[in-house]
Amino acid sequence: MFRIRPIEETDLEAMIALTEQTGLGFTNLPKNAKRMQTLVSQGAASFHQKTGRAFYFFVLEEQES
Repeated sequence: MFRIRPIEETDLEAMIALTEQTGLGFTNLPKNAKRMQTLVSQGAASFHQKTGRAFYFFVLEEQES
């Protein structure tokens, strides 16, 4: 079973691994660990802030694994 959920800081390693497995043009995720860290941090923080500019970042998670 799959679910869509907000990104969390603990997803960073898996997101970096995902970008290493995809080819050019397949995804718009950066193949840069520092930039990915920024995106994950901004995305996770957006779900906790009450005001200001938000950057909502979701992930698809397979619950069995």
